[in-house]
Amino acid sequence: MPELARRPARKRVRRKGVEIRPGAVREARLEAGLSLADVADGQLTRAAIHLIEAGRSRPSMPTLELIARQTGKPINFFLAGDGVRSAQNPAFAGAIAEAERLLALDDHKAVIALLQPLAERDTDLSTQAYMSLYLGQAHTRLHHPDPAQTLLRRARELLEGLGDQWLLVECLDWEGAALYLSEDPRALPTVQEALRRCRELRPVPAATEARILGHLANIQVAEHDWDQAIGTYETALEAAGSLRDLGRMARMHDGLQAAYSALGNNTQALSHAHKAKSLYELEKDRLHVARMENNLAVLLIKQNRLVEAAGHVESSLRQLEELGQEAGKANAVLTKAELEYRRGNLVAAEHSADEALELAGRLGETATTAEARQHLGEISARREQSAEADSHFAVAIELFTKLDLTERLAECRAAYAQVLEARGDTPAAMEQWKQVAIIGRPHLAPAERSLDRELRIGLAG
Repeated sequence: MPELARRPARKRVRRKGVEIRPGAVREARLEAGLSLADVADGQLTRAAIHLIEAGRSRPSMPTLELIARQTGKPINFFLAGDGVRSAQNPAFAGAIAEAERLLALDDHKAVIALLQPLAERDTDLSTQAYMSLYLGQAHTRLHHPDPAQTLLRRARELLEGLGDQWLLVECLDWEGAALYLSEDPRALPTVQEALRRCRELRPVPAATEARILGHLANIQVAEHDWDQAIGTYETALEAAGSLRDLGRMARMHDGLQAAYSALGNNTQALSHAHKAKSLYELEKDRLHVARMENNLAVLLIKQNRLVEAAGHVESSLRQLEELGQEAGKANAVLTKAELEYRRGNLVAAEHSADEALELAGRLGETATTAEARQHLGEISARREQSAEADSHFAVAIELFTKLDLTERLAECRAAYAQVLEARGDTPAAMEQWKQVAIIGRPHLAPAERSLDRELRIGLAG
């Protein structure tokens, strides 16, 4: 029997891995709030995802599709060879990847220290776009609106020319957030455009959509569009619900407490405030915990729960002191002034209001300066120091008018009208009530005291 011809052994065909942008998989995973196991989804091992993130293994196209599906990113977000997503100058590639890592860790000062010296060097347009975007994002998160807007505007112009729709959505969103910080009316249309373009991407990136919705709701709160803001926050919570991003969830509840408080629903406001505080604590975000303690104090003062409020405001001030944080501290000091005023302790109330006035003036926080003047006016009126009360209210009204803060201006005039009525100066009081009606708050009750100034919501990063 003839010997059968031996077939040559079949070589195992190894899939050629896809070259991906350094740091892209880790960036996508962290932004989506996923673990290695979440991305692997039972189809790969955690070690496999780790090796891909570390650049020690290239994913096959099916693996890359799995990663994209799990993180909500389009395939071209990860590709190194699409011309725009990669830093084309290899001398800058390491710095870009490191900046991405630092942003994911919320180390924004380190991002600026890393990229600022490189930003002035001559390189390709893609790298310039990346550096401008990441620097702008870092400045926004650090509440530096002026440099952030300049950098993000430059990044947007570059990305529009390069045609990277994904990164352009990111840029528009952060530009809107930077505009929001400086109360620029262009913030709303900018964020709305980011949301529209985001929803045109395929697949729609859930994490980015949730963040944009959070920014949009923040703006609606700032414009006192309370009902719309609540609806937007709830939509954002739905979009973010599967992402397990505690920081983002905290900021959503943070915004909801401000909106419900403005609508007079203190029960719902307190519920969301406690949720936000708990989530910020899990994130070890002490600055936002301190601010939320102040917000809780404000809400409790509204319910005349003064003993509970005192504990929260003291906790807020203690944490701000430990953090060495002065920005925004005047708000907490004013809450303490309001608490002492409600207790009838005018000496302590005046001391805190004076402290807030000095701090806000030194930091250029004009709205808070106006609020401190209003407090001092009410304290002076309680002491029957009419000339001092008139002077403080005049300054407060002037500042609120210049800032175009119509709601706060109406509340200030209403408080002044009440002071004048108690003094027996009915004609002057009627003039203040007339101005309140002109502003658009004709039904503002004489005894209404708004503390919504303290309910400052965090930026939905």
